[in-house]
Amino acid sequence: MHTLKIGILDPSGRAEGYTVDTIKRTLRERVPHLAPLRWRVVPTPGRVSHPVWIDVGLPDFDQHVRQATVPAPGGRVELAEVVSAIASTPLDRTRPLWELWLLDGLDDGTVAVVFKLHHALADGLSSAQLIIDLMDGEVPDAQAQPEQVPSSARLLAVGVRDVVGLAARFPGLAARSWRASAAAGARRKSGATMPAKAFTAPMLAWNTGVTPHRWYAFTDVALADLKAIKDASGCTLNDVVLAVSAGAVRSYLADGHGVPAETLTAAVPISIRRQDETRTWGNRLSNVFPSLATDIEDPVARLHAIHDSMAAAKEYHDARDPELWQDWWDFYPILHAFQRSATRMMHRTAKRPTYSMIVSNVRGPSQPLSSNGAPLRAIYSMGPLVDDLGLNITAWSYLERMSFGVVTCKELIPDVWDLAERIPVAVDELLAAVSSTVAPPTSEPA
Repeated sequence: MHTLKIGILDPSGRAEGYTVDTIKRTLRERVPHLAPLRWRVVPTPGRVSHPVWIDVGLPDFDQHVRQATVPAPGGRVELAEVVSAIASTPLDRTRPLWELWLLDGLDDGTVAVVFKLHHALADGLSSAQLIIDLMDGEVPDAQAQPEQVPSSARLLAVGVRDVVGLAARFPGLAARSWRASAAAGARRKSGATMPAKAFTAPMLAWNTGVTPHRWYAFTDVALADLKAIKDASGCTLNDVVLAVSAGAVRSYLADGHGVPAETLTAAVPISIRRQDETRTWGNRLSNVFPSLATDIEDPVARLHAIHDSMAAAKEYHDARDPELWQDWWDFYPILHAFQRSATRMMHRTAKRPTYSMIVSNVRGPSQPLSSNGAPLRAIYSMGPLVDDLGLNITAWSYLERMSFGVVTCKELIPDVWDLAERIPVAVDELLAAVSSTVAPPTSEPA
């Protein structure tokens, strides 16, 4: 469940270049003010309850900062292979759950800094804030508050207390879930548009269970093109990201085993983070589940179908209880057991996945960033894979570009670059299609 953020830095203006020592110097300055990078997971005895975070102070940066050289010729494919290998190794849970990798050997003289971070520490928006806080600029006000690891007896007492508290909360959560289900049923009976249902999408190669072997590819497009599609269609930028992802996947399937007659569906993380929670670390996420309308050939009609489905999914989510999903994570063993048993049963009986894939759209930093004077030229992201969702497309904006990171397992999609390189094609196709549907302005008489 770790994610990766890949920053491309241009050290050409630095006489001393950009080295591991440069990174360590930055970390010594910044980490005292960034609590998540000091937190270590400490399990409760017997796993009677959730593990706890302990601020262990400044970690040993020699254990967290690594270096590797991208093999020749040092292009995008070679870079992605090294990133894939980094992503395929779990984080060491006896230390704070992050690593920073410096990758040199790129053909254009830039360097890549790979920030490997467990999702428990930060979601997309808080990851973006962490990246900003690690770059040149003001240091956050917070200071390190190292803690002693509690004794086993203390951890056990805290765990038992938490279990008692959770037990007291469970009836209320169950009642909220029942009300949410009733609200969903009433909405369905009213004839309102509904989000995509679980276990209705066709089973595809990447829905058969994830492996440890991550396989990554990336691309980027002009943010102005996506905004032009948004403005011409009356849809949202997130709708456009979904439509572009759907178009690329549909094209990929069309040139392979064919496009299924039934539409693909998506799990789309959405933030429930308030504006004052910029540095509230951890996750403030829920999910909505739109159709990807891959059964529709026309790209504009597909975009509008996605828009309608996404709007319905958001309305449904808000009507049911926006905090419900987040609160269920406090009861993770129950939630996970239910999801896993339901998934296995539907795989065996109906040959259906929960949903087809994960598509995430994160608003990245909007201001130019640099690290030790080296400008940040681009950011790419790799999201997590879960259960039978073995394909994740994560979009991140930065300045005038929108990057798309595509991750799967090598056993599931061996030609991941073929899929990734269809994303810019899908953008061009959609941009041309929406442009042709907008009537030109009527000329004023002379």
